[in-house]
Amino acid sequence: MKLKRLLVGVVCLLGVSSLVFWIVRFRESRTVPEWPVSSKASIVLPEPEHISPPKTNSTAWSRSGNSISAVAFTDAERAEFAKKFRDKFRPAINKWCEAYDGRVLFDPKEVTLEKFHSLMKPNLYTFVISGITLTIQEPKQGPAKVFYMADGNALQSLNSLRADDSKPDITVPITKEEVISMVKADSGVEFKRNECIIKPTGAAGGLAGGASVDMLPTGADPNNGLSSKIDLVFRADGKLVYYDRDPFF
Repeated sequence: MKLKRLLVGVVCLLGVSSLVFWIVRFRESRTVPEWPVSSKASIVLPEPEHISPPKTNSTAWSRSGNSISAVAFTDAERAEFAKKFRDKFRPAINKWCEAYDGRVLFDPKEVTLEKFHSLMKPNLYTFVISGITLTIQEPKQGPAKVFYMADGNALQSLNSLRADDSKPDITVPITKEEVISMVKADSGVEFKRNECIIKPTGAAGGLAGGASVDMLPTGADPNNGLSSKIDLVFRADGKLVYYDRDPFF
């Protein structure tokens, strides 16, 4: 995992909309009047009469430049988004969670309309689930897909120094075969063993016993932080705490 890309993950936690914009720079009927507020996560799209505005104390919700915050959506935009969530985003989230089964920090049912944070134009939709950032990409062609996921606490550990001078834990909780299998289920592409680059996160940071993984096609420049098709970070217990996918992959 390139340090540059990991620092992007930390910036994300400081401002979700700003982070998604930074990433993009480097990669190139019925009206639903409000958002749902049900305290129980559900994969069923709520009926219009059960929808109301999200509860938040944030003052950052706005419509500015390329970013549109959730509550700044017009009624027409809310209706369109609700339909996309049901027909496109929900299937994409379920598929991704199934691909990394047992390693995702949240249940796909927790990703609901009320967890929607903002749209980064033209096609990146960000949700925030208990401190975890999840961004869905809606390509012009093809199905929607998970584009980015990051757990803030894990990334802070990853980019911090070890607290003492003890011998670093450079074990990794994942094998190449496991990663290749999961990435194939996610993307449909089966990488070769030499294209799966695993590095111990404990060698240079505070995330002891974790693994940084780059899926780097044969012939790609390993020194170019944008060469890999999918980047992942697993913490010591094997849970996935960072995911970044090339938007053209």
